[in-house]
Amino acid sequence: LTYEEGIEFEAFSPESVMPGEELTIKGEYLNLVHMLEFADGVRVPESEFTEHTRYEIKVIVPEEARIGKVGLLDLDLSTVEDAGSAIYNIIMTDVALNNSSWRRHTDR
Repeated sequence: LTYEEGIEFEAFSPESVMPGEELTIKGEYLNLVHMLEFADGVRVPESEFTEHTRYEIKVIVPEEARIGKVGLLDLDLSTVEDAGSAIYNIIMTDVALNNSSWRRHTDR
């Protein structure tokens, strides 16, 4: 018998956020998420989350982050010696962080 708790993404809050601001990710079993990956491979390890519960993750959006979908990883790749051979799951958000003013901010 195997029991699995699936990580589920529900929403971003606020829907519009700029680098340097706090982003809240809402869902189920988010306590199993140990790293976030923004577009272009910008990663934030669990140790940098400002809050982390079963239902929410709060994180400051990195300056180098770009608009796009966010990956929820069940492994903190910064804690393994060979990330290339690590086995982990990535759950992609079904919506993308998308903000026209963010695009202007990052294209400077």
